[in-house]
Amino acid sequence: MTRDAVFLHVTDSHLDGGIQVIKRDDHKEKIQGIDHATRDHLLKSTFERVAEILAARGISLAGVIFSGDATDKSKLEGHIHLYELILSSFGRFGVSTKNIVAVPGNHDVVRGSKPSSRERYERFNKAWRETGCITPWLDGLDTSFALSAKHSLASSDGDWLIAPINSSNWSQIRLDLTDKSLAAVWDKLHEIPELDALGQAAVREGLDGLLHADMARVSEEQLEYVRKLIATSNVPTHGHQLRIVVLHHHLRSPGLREEVKPFADLTNLTLLRTFIRQQRIDVVIHGHKHESTVAYDYIDNDAGDDPHRTLVISGGSLIGEDGGYPVRLLTFKGMPSTPEVTVEEFGIPRGGTTTEIRQEKTRRLWQVEEKLPGGPVVLQGADIDVLYDRAIKVVADGHGGGPLIVHLDAEDAPHGNLPLPRRYEVPGIEDEARRQKWLEDLVRWWQEPHSKLAVRLPQAHGARMRRYGGKLDQVDRIKRLLQTKNTTRAIAILLDPFVDFEKDTTKEEFASFCLVQFTRRQSASIGPQLKGEAAKPKLDCIAYYRAQEFRQWWPINMAELRLVQRQISEGIGALPGRITTIAADARFISTAPMQAIVPIIDRWSDHAPETLHILANALLSDGALTARQEEVVEEWLLSLDNQLSATTAWNPDGMPVALEGLETLRSYLMSSEPATDDSKAICDLLARQITTNRTWTRSPREQTDFANWAPATKANLAEMRQLSTRRTSK
Repeated sequence: MTRDAVFLHVTDSHLDGGIQVIKRDDHKEKIQGIDHATRDHLLKSTFERVAEILAARGISLAGVIFSGDATDKSKLEGHIHLYELILSSFGRFGVSTKNIVAVPGNHDVVRGSKPSSRERYERFNKAWRETGCITPWLDGLDTSFALSAKHSLASSDGDWLIAPINSSNWSQIRLDLTDKSLAAVWDKLHEIPELDALGQAAVREGLDGLLHADMARVSEEQLEYVRKLIATSNVPTHGHQLRIVVLHHHLRSPGLREEVKPFADLTNLTLLRTFIRQQRIDVVIHGHKHESTVAYDYIDNDAGDDPHRTLVISGGSLIGEDGGYPVRLLTFKGMPSTPEVTVEEFGIPRGGTTTEIRQEKTRRLWQVEEKLPGGPVVLQGADIDVLYDRAIKVVADGHGGGPLIVHLDAEDAPHGNLPLPRRYEVPGIEDEARRQKWLEDLVRWWQEPHSKLAVRLPQAHGARMRRYGGKLDQVDRIKRLLQTKNTTRAIAILLDPFVDFEKDTTKEEFASFCLVQFTRRQSASIGPQLKGEAAKPKLDCIAYYRAQEFRQWWPINMAELRLVQRQISEGIGALPGRITTIAADARFISTAPMQAIVPIIDRWSDHAPETLHILANALLSDGALTARQEEVVEEWLLSLDNQLSATTAWNPDGMPVALEGLETLRSYLMSSEPATDDSKAICDLLARQITTNRTWTRSPREQTDFANWAPATKANLAEMRQLSTRRTSK
């Protein structure tokens, strides 16, 4: 069950007992009975309208928040008038002295009084503290650190806590002259013989102004008190306590209007921001700048880690040409687990017209990106190069073994190219066209419905996608489902418990790629009418992996998903849309090649066996090779290099070991006539390597098995490469 709380926020009314007026109209002539309204009158009429709205809505208030500058030039009557006006206007909605939170503004303290002095807060305290309202711990007056309920307002169930903070202890102060010689004559500088008494008084006032400073600062002692107050507060049994801080001065300028003056900002702002981050303050409410804004502020630590988001609500003022929006209604909902706030601002009414209400959109006060140790990391963007670099960085920097979600929202590449990060290393290939061909050949092999390698590589995706259980083509099934309007989602399953889950085994081998969902998403209906290709729906893809390696495997997976996404999109009249991968166990292996890079010789045996004929003829030829033979031999040499690189380090996630292709090539060479010494040597090397690789595939494939396999493989492949190189001019 969620709980709500509604507060009124009032700030910067600058009341003065009915003397000063707000010039809302252009009075070029003075006419009897036509006068500008006073600040006191306009605030009262605003409160009356707000009360009517609260009554019509049946709202009860949890309290009133006043963030300073009740008065002008610290006049007591301004304090008293605002306090009494709040109670008389909103008492029937549940407001009393016990739930009014008030902080002093820079105009609420006595000008020239010493910081932390009783004189400084005498008028503020008389109106607010002595009547029983919630006020901040005040430097100099509150010397005890004993925690008191009079310095915070909290719900009985601990759902929310409001802590007032005083930022005006050094406002309106008189500076001390540090130059002793100047201090000795300062008070006599105005005594100029040529000036009369009025002139000397004006000079004296100007000199006094030079020593005046309106400084904003929060003492460490006060922050320490609030820290202890929060630490000992009652909290909800579940969920999060919504923590609200109220002060007069701003954390940052809430608008574009520039204020040029000394001490325009809090002098120890970084300390206060650190306090807000460490104490997980959700909302900061302030006044002072006379600008109404609602905006998030993100505060992280010195290393840029542990970012905390707080919502800053800046209140408008009663004063100004149009009077602004002096009152706000803050409606907090969803506590304790999903707190959010809606801010409504009430304009100053004119007689006979409807009250202007300006409503902010509802702001979430909990963070989707909040992290826990071992929790998932989410990366998203429109650039696969950036996502690839960031994914590798995240996993390599210590997130290995944790969940990682990567979301790519990018337009499909032109000319049918599959996505491949620029930094992805294709061994032995740098030319982009050749990289694309290599990728397409590899990805299409992974989606082959029939493979000779299926017995040895049961994780081949194509057989599971297109021949599940030996008969079900899940890609065609998805097309049929999404062609109708009855559903917008369809899934394909690559995990088969009857095949993959074995009894009494210590190592089950099946695809890490477990599940993929395709969702048809209609184009946005808002805005100008879309036509042509832009009007087509988008097909989004979400794929789940029980484990995923990100240096080599993730780009291959992304290209594979895009290929299938295109095939389904073409079948249903859609365009390829977003791709999201969810890796339950994110890994990063920086050295050894992985099983993702299935040796090209094995892939030839599956979907291009004629290439092995060309290779066999090229290896047996004594004459010049044709262009096609040169190309095939070059790819064969590249395959040998890739297999050689697999001998450098053991890879627990599987290694690219050739077998079926080597067997087919040897059979072609053996059946060729006439046999030569070189062909016999190559056949002998192939036989030795086939035996070595088969022994490896039948072993547990641990490091001890790798130690037996790697040296023999390295020797065989190096000799085979030497014999093969003699057959090409390159």
